[in-house]
Amino acid sequence: MNQRRMYLAAACVLVTACGVDTSTNVSSTAAALEVAQCDFGSFDAAAAACRTTFEACIAVDGADVAACRTALHECLPPPPDRAGHMDGDGGSCRGHGDADGGMRGPPPGGGMGGPRGPRPDGDGGVRGPHQGRGPHPDPAAIQACREALNACVAADATDTTCETTERSCVRAAFDAAFQAACDEATVRCANDTSEPCTRILARCAAGVGGTNGTCAVEVADAG
Repeated sequence: MNQRRMYLAAACVLVTACGVDTSTNVSSTAAALEVAQCDFGSFDAAAAACRTTFEACIAVDGADVAACRTALHECLPPPPDRAGHMDGDGGSCRGHGDADGGMRGPPPGGGMGGPRGPRPDGDGGVRGPHQGRGPHPDPAAIQACREALNACVAADATDTTCETTERSCVRAAFDAAFQAACDEATVRCANDTSEPCTRILARCAAGVGGTNGTCAVEVADAG
């Protein structure tokens, strides 16, 4: 009997450590979806600034197009860390941040100036208020988009479809991760009218490109 009690106690500890409590999971999932929306907005804005600077770089008479391409590659922000579970901090037995690619420094000789993406934190993730707690895309998917962009601009740096295609590719990766989280969360909230579930349904209806109040807080904090 004592041994059985020990097993039950251990099981309870594991359940608590993995964040299985339903109310906690629903609340943290709502927050994680909001995080993902804010992080996508920040990521997309940083990447757009890099693309704008790249276009200005290659438009200069006698521009070193190869240097502009390299600088674009260096400027584009790395993908956000992927949390071990979409429930965020403390919501999973797995660790955070399986991406190991951080932001690279400027190219030799300065290269293309202008805005740069989010800086990495000490663990190789993107530094910011959320620290990768939302449902983020597989870094390999973002890398594939970047590699296709590199090949496209290497063939013709003036081909604007290279950048629009890369942006669509990245958006699709963010969309897929966000939708996967929503598919799970909306089932959980099917018969739940609580405030967290109401938020979840609203965030999922808006998609990863939606905005929410926490994004405004983040911008205010950053400014």
